[in-house]
Amino acid sequence: MQTAQRAQQSKENFIGSQAQGYGTPTASGLYDSHIEVSGNFKTACQQMLAWIKEKSLLREQIISISANETTTVDGDAMLVLVYKRHANPSMIGSLDQLQYHLVSSIKDWDSQYKESIAPIASDRCDIVSLTHTAKNIG
Repeated sequence: MQTAQRAQQSKENFIGSQAQGYGTPTASGLYDSHIEVSGNFKTACQQMLAWIKEKSLLREQIISISANETTTVDGDAMLVLVYKRHANPSMIGSLDQLQYHLVSSIKDWDSQYKESIAPIASDRCDIVSLTHTAKNIG
């Protein structure tokens, strides 16, 4: 099966399992989620950034972005965004400059922080999400 087809199937299976197990994200309708699935995390990140910018989400609307995989071995990359559906006047954080940075999954958190996060944190950037998934372990 081609990567795009596997990704779509994984996305549909994930959404279906969530709907069967949990119903809608919230009864109030205040929150929603968006899922990107791809054969690799670089493409999934690019797709997620494009979607966030297309929807003009603001910083304060983002609740979480998590990385997952569809299976432990040879699984597709999956990003799950949970966000507030509606902005309010107090929300001013533009995500026009939102970027992602991928680091090797074989490094521990301390090493990743020292090499990747500490240098940009000193530039007073606003870190939206840190997430990790262990590829091919298990």
